Amino acid sequence: MDEKIAAGQNVTLESRKKITATGVEDVQNFSDDSITLSTSLGVLTIRGQNMHITRYSLEDGKLTIDGDIDSLTYIQGQRPKEKEGGVMKRIFK
Repeated sequence: MDEKIAAGQNVTLESRKKITATGVEDVQNFSDDSITLSTSLGVLTIRGQNMHITRYSLEDGKLTIDGDIDSLTYIQGQRPKEKEGGVMKRIFK
């Protein structure tokens, strides 16, 4: 795991229209109304409408989402199962 990703996480919400998150390890699931991320601090679910991932960098763990953001929910300590992998792992097999 990259040291930059393991160092921590920041989430910035701008006018409920844009989220920038650091410490993102994997995108587990995404649709227009829900995005689930594996982060250095647990699983983060973002809910809203018309959401799009506009930037995701595997190197620095930074992700940007645009859309109408309704909620952010953490599930502390929950980690995805290695054998399942995330969306990005399945795409880049």
